[in-house]
Amino acid sequence: PNLNIDEDPVCGSAHCMLSPYFWSAARKPLAADGGGGNGGEAPTPLRAHQLSARGGVVDCVVTAGGRVRLSGAAVTTMRGEVVGPKK
Repeated sequence: PNLNIDEDPVCGSAHCMLSPYFWSAARKPLAADGGGGNGGEAPTPLRAHQLSARGGVVDCVVTAGGRVRLSGAAVTTMRGEVVGPKK
């Protein structure tokens, strides 16, 4: 913001940290790591709203393996490639 560059409307890393807490508080069953939920059905995600000037909505699912799956609308603003040293 000090450089006149807008911040991300939704912070995925923050939602990855907060989702397990709220998932547990809501007593929701964990999703299977392979994508399905208990009984083969995906659980209903928690819907989070980032209440900032630009705002946004993200759906969060916590898996039995401790991963957090986030989904929502996004806009690609840049593409790139990471190149490591040659072996």
